[in-house]
Amino acid sequence: MVNRRWGLCAALVAAVVAVTTACGTDDAAKPARPEVDLAALDVGNLTAEPKYYDKPTSIDMARLVEGMRLGNHLPLPMEIDPEVKYAPTVKAGVRLFTSMSSAAIANRVAGNPLDLNARITGFVTGFVTAGRSDTTTTLSWELDNVAMLFETEQDAENAVDAFAEVERGYLAEKAVPQAIPGFPEAKAHLVTELDGRINSYVAVGRFALLTHIYDNTMQQLDATDAGLLTARVARSIEKMRPALESFVPTPVGDLMKLDVDPEKVLALPLNTVDDPGQVGIPGVYNRHGGLQIGFNPEKDSEMFEAAGVDAVAWKGGYVYRARDAVAAEKLIDRRAKVGKFYRRVPGPAGLPFAQCLEYIGPAEGTVHYCGVSFGRYAAEVTASQLQDVHQRISAQYAILARAK
Repeated sequence: MVNRRWGLCAALVAAVVAVTTACGTDDAAKPARPEVDLAALDVGNLTAEPKYYDKPTSIDMARLVEGMRLGNHLPLPMEIDPEVKYAPTVKAGVRLFTSMSSAAIANRVAGNPLDLNARITGFVTGFVTAGRSDTTTTLSWELDNVAMLFETEQDAENAVDAFAEVERGYLAEKAVPQAIPGFPEAKAHLVTELDGRINSYVAVGRFALLTHIYDNTMQQLDATDAGLLTARVARSIEKMRPALESFVPTPVGDLMKLDVDPEKVLALPLNTVDDPGQVGIPGVYNRHGGLQIGFNPEKDSEMFEAAGVDAVAWKGGYVYRARDAVAAEKLIDRRAKVGKFYRRVPGPAGLPFAQCLEYIGPAEGTVHYCGVSFGRYAAEVTASQLQDVHQRISAQYAILARAK
């Protein structure tokens, strides 16, 4: 597995999905698709063959597979608080992680990672759920939960102590301890150098749970409402705790026996490419887990339900397994609706039915999106340049067509 996950042009993808709110598509009969000569497609230097996985080839890969299981199981931020129904900013792009040096920790915890590594033992895997209450960052508050699985309950309790003490030691008087209503065991503090920010750490069985809340509106107003922040933390722990308690971890000795891609869906997305916008770790999830890694969970949920999506995979692009070929094609139709800041652009040569868009809005840069379906699979990719997105969607189509 490549240690990256797409975050390319997150603003584009968020907005592309945001405009796909229509519940139907044109029911007029479409012309039959032309035959595609796969050998004639321009795929540049991209690999246009599916990549199949069997058992893990390393313990680190096995730990990532366990993290995918965890992502399928955890509640979405919008299930914790209905306000938090939008995808997070790009800083939350990393969801799976197996190291305390990961951006999943560094983006939320103040302090020296070496100090954490020196004190934390028995870490198995982690998964981040993240969301915000508005697509305009300055008007939103963000809710992130970082669930970390350890080998033993004692390891989890020690990790909670380490996180709280290392962060408070680093922040000194800028960390103001807080009591979380209903959870006296939680170790929480405001981060006063940034108004509207609170971190809470609590052990739940073999899990250490970090709840990170950042209210951007409070930051804009230079004011912190500690009561509101601690109430949000309490509501989050209340929803997360039963999910963590009901998760059945794979015995550590059996992690290497897990199937990386039992239904051969992770084999299908385009491989990651040398692109600084791709961050995080590839993975495959069920419908619920797929909502964790998307860019508009509320609208995605509606579309997944309509299309019968039961699996979502990401590497260098997204692949969705729909109910059937008709549902997959309609899913791409809905996700490629033209919004205010988009215009349609032609698909690549040899693949005229690919649906491609160019972003022409106020954000910096020009970004392109293409989607296509093959059989019951729908796929989408993004890139900064039109030629790049054409090559990526061409390679993606060839992978789907060549899959077993």
